[in-house]
Amino acid sequence: MKIVYIASSIIPSRSANSVHVMKMCAGLARLGHQVSLLVPDAKNEMEHTDLDVFEFYHVPVNFEIHYLPWLSIKGKGMIFAYLAAKKASDLKPDFIYGRNVSACFFSTKFSKAKVAYESHAPVKSEGPLLNLFFEKMRRQKNFLFVSVISQALKGFYEVNYKISSEDICVLPDGADPVSDQTGEQESEHWVETNKMAVGYIGSFHKGKGLEKLLEIIPLYNEVSYHIVGGKDSQVEEAKKKVIGKSNVFFYGFLPQKEAEKIRQKCDVLLAPYGSKVGSVGSSEISQWMSPLKIFEYMSSGKPIVATDLPVLREVLNESNSILVEDSDINGWVYALKKLADAKLRAKLGTQAKEDFINNYTWDARAKKLIDETRRA
Repeated sequence: MKIVYIASSIIPSRSANSVHVMKMCAGLARLGHQVSLLVPDAKNEMEHTDLDVFEFYHVPVNFEIHYLPWLSIKGKGMIFAYLAAKKASDLKPDFIYGRNVSACFFSTKFSKAKVAYESHAPVKSEGPLLNLFFEKMRRQKNFLFVSVISQALKGFYEVNYKISSEDICVLPDGADPVSDQTGEQESEHWVETNKMAVGYIGSFHKGKGLEKLLEIIPLYNEVSYHIVGGKDSQVEEAKKKVIGKSNVFFYGFLPQKEAEKIRQKCDVLLAPYGSKVGSVGSSEISQWMSPLKIFEYMSSGKPIVATDLPVLREVLNESNSILVEDSDINGWVYALKKLADAKLRAKLGTQAKEDFINNYTWDARAKKLIDETRRA
C-alpha cells in the first residue's frame, strides 16, 4: 500500500512527537508499505546535528521525507497543512494518515485516498477552527476513523463527540525492541559508580518527572542518579538544585542510540510524572498521555518506578512496575530501597519487557493501524 504520513513535527528535533512520527513511518515501511512523510521545512527550529536525520532517530532509511514550505508569516501552520494535503494528493497514495487535523481535513477534500487522523489530546483544546475542521472531516466519505493513544482519550471522544466505539482505534505509543548487544556496548558518556544506578531519560517539561526526581535525590543517597535530557539551560538550572551531590550525573540531550545505551546501563528507571503534565505546546496532557518513555523503559527489561496515574495503568500494573502516588515522596524513596533486591528488579523488568514485546513495539502498532484501515 502507498501511504502518506503528514505531521507538523520539526525533523530533526528533540521533541517526542518527532520520534513518534519517524518510528511509525519506519514501522509501516518495515511491513512492506511505500511510505512518504510530509513535514515542515522549518530550518530555524531544527536540531543542529552532524548526524543524518535517519541516524539521529536510529531508524532505517526505508521511507522518504518531503520537506514543505514553513513560511515566516501568520498562519504558517494552516498554509503548511494546505500544501501538505495538495502534495499528498499529488503522490496518489492509497492511504493518508496524520497528526495534523487541518491537513487531514484538506486531504479528505483534495484526494480520493482513504484518510485517518491520529489524536494525542482532545481537538477541542486546539481551538474552534480546528474543531470545526475535525467535525467536517468526520463526515467525508473517504474518512475512515480516529486513532487515539489511550482508552481515556477514546472515552472523551465517545462522550463529547458522540463517535461510536467502532470508529475509534486505540493505539498506545510504542518503542523499538532493544538489541541484545546494546547493553554490552560502551557509552562514551556513562559514569560508572559502585552504587545501584537509577535513570531518568526524558524531557524537562513541567510535570514530566524532573521536579519530583530533584525532591527524591536529597532523601536517598544510596544510589547514583543518571539524568538524560533537557536543554542546556534547563540542565544548568537543575544542577543548581543538587549542588554538592557527587552521586548525580547529568548527560544532557543525547540522540536515540546514545540514550538507549545509557538506559541499558541503569538498574532502575524512574517515571515520576506529576498529577499535571505539560507538553511542547504547554497543554495539560496527564489525562490522555501514552508516554514514549514508558515503552522505552519497558523495552529495556529494567524495573520501572512510575506515578500511579489512571492513564498509565492502561499499560503498567503491580506485576511489571512499582506504582507510587505523586504526592507520596516517602513512597518513592521506599520503592528505591525495595529495588535493592536484585531478584525483584529482575522479576519486574522481565515482566515489563514481555508485556512490551507482546503488545507495544512500533511494528505491532503499525500492523494494528493497517489492520484497522482494512477493516474500516
